[in-house]
Amino acid sequence: MSPFAAPSIGSVAAAGRRLVGNVAVLAQVALGVVVVLATAERPSLLNSPHKGAFTDWFAGPLHGLLPSLPSDPPLLKRELEIVLLAMLAVWVVVILAGPAVRTAVVIPAVVALHAVFLLCPPFALTDIFNYIGYARLDAVHHLNPYVSLPVLAPDDVGYAYSNWHRLLSPYGPLFTLLLLPIAKLSLPAAYWTYKAVATLASLGMLAAVWALARRLGRPPAAAVAFVGLNPIVLVYALGGKHNDVLMMAAVMAGGLLLLTRREVAGGALLAVAVAIKASAAILAPVMALAGPRRWRAVAGGASAALVLALASWLAFGPHLPDLHDQNRLVSIHSFPNLVGYALGRGGADATVRAVAGTVLFAGVAACGAVAWRTRSWTAPAGWAGLLAMVCVSWLMPWYVLWALPFAALSRSRLLRGTVVVVTAWMVMFNAGLAPVVAPQLSRALTTTSVARANNRFEKSLLTNPVPHHPHHRVP
Repeated sequence: MSPFAAPSIGSVAAAGRRLVGNVAVLAQVALGVVVVLATAERPSLLNSPHKGAFTDWFAGPLHGLLPSLPSDPPLLKRELEIVLLAMLAVWVVVILAGPAVRTAVVIPAVVALHAVFLLCPPFALTDIFNYIGYARLDAVHHLNPYVSLPVLAPDDVGYAYSNWHRLLSPYGPLFTLLLLPIAKLSLPAAYWTYKAVATLASLGMLAAVWALARRLGRPPAAAVAFVGLNPIVLVYALGGKHNDVLMMAAVMAGGLLLLTRREVAGGALLAVAVAIKASAAILAPVMALAGPRRWRAVAGGASAALVLALASWLAFGPHLPDLHDQNRLVSIHSFPNLVGYALGRGGADATVRAVAGTVLFAGVAACGAVAWRTRSWTAPAGWAGLLAMVCVSWLMPWYVLWALPFAALSRSRLLRGTVVVVTAWMVMFNAGLAPVVAPQLSRALTTTSVARANNRFEKSLLTNPVPHHPHHRVP
């Protein structure tokens, strides 16, 4: 071809797609920085609601860099809505760019976002202090967090920063054990240490996604961007430092070991994920049942589960996480609540929740059967994670992590498209747009018998009331 020949239409289109995708990646970094600076500026609806002081160690080194932040809560809420919608739009552009996005742009952008969100105060929720508080019950006060309520240690230094004081720990025993040495530190040191651990876990999860994508013949940079630039992951999972990132790091590392025919170790890591957070039990069996040597994965998982169960028994006795009380809670925008309302039951009452649990069990079994037959776990596990989001009555935005990495690795356009739709759904509700989109339905959902009962039950678990907050949720 002559060096003076005009470029083809296809090459021009590809170059344009690459340029737009790379610009979108950089735009997501800029938007993420705005969210962090706003959260670190002053006490507001953006950061963790608590009765503790907005100290320098809490706010971080970015405190005071955005003095123009609106002090009017309604105005700040509207600006948050705009930023979240912009992040959603930018993420969709990156997805559409697909393999055109450059590795040299995606990887530094994802790492930079992790670094800046490490410096962010907890976004909207108190979960990080609940994590530390449950561990401090054992490490400092010598109380079993699966038997004793946090209200029994009201003099703890972290008590004012947490809120679920009448809820026994719903977290996995391995997660609590991992936090015990951190909990012995001073509160600021424990706070920053756990933030660093969660950030590294998220990077480890993305590293596993990259390695899995290469082995599965998927564009690795596009897969990492699909997960690491998702607005829910950035603002809520990284911003809130939720333990789902630790759980999913173990899940994806286990998946990588399964794919490299180290099934025993892979199954063991899946058991570790379940011991961190019980939600992984939805994904682990689906993944373990795929592959030509599935019984080795099952054996590895079962062996690790026995060891972990023994360690839990030695540390905490024959006590399990309090999932019963947490599963009784109802989010207004959860799918079971919407279905229950549509059926005239006022929302996700006990019957609706029981039916949703049965559907989840049957659906996960079906996903496991598909994984067994196809010897592939990417799409079946992704659908299992999505099904869990649909069936759980207490729906948190960062639960999208249960399906997101699998959608990034799968060739199923339907799975990827559904995850995008669910992400948009979560952004809409958690940005507070539901009253704007469906004002009558939003008002009705807050006045049903189920909503009133849930509010009473939720208040019974909270002995340290916090200011009203539109994003206030259970851990």
